[in-house]
Amino acid sequence: LFGWRVPQNDATCWIGVVLIGIGCSFSLIPVFKRVLLYARHDCEEQRQLATAGVFSMAFSLGSFFGPTVGGVLCQVASTQLVYAVCGVSLAILGVLVQAVDLAPGFRARLARDGASAGFL
Repeated sequence: LFGWRVPQNDATCWIGVVLIGIGCSFSLIPVFKRVLLYARHDCEEQRQLATAGVFSMAFSLGSFFGPTVGGVLCQVASTQLVYAVCGVSLAILGVLVQAVDLAPGFRARLARDGASAGFL
């Protein structure tokens, strides 16, 4: 892409897997809390169950479509390009989600509901 390549050996592969795991684990809690924030049910138990169901459904669909679409894209373009585009788009999505949290209307609704915005 820019003329510089990461050396492909066991150490860089394991470091990459560890970094992916850390990033995924830090992304689960805020997403679950955000979905729980939008759940509108009568009691807390129903909200928790509905949120867990939506969360599980999203992960199941992602587990199927992610490798399928990723494999097709890797056949069409280079693997490194696909990973680079995916990483950049996820970073942009993260910035956009946090920008929504900073919007005055969203913060006013959160304050009215007694919830907190941000990562945690």
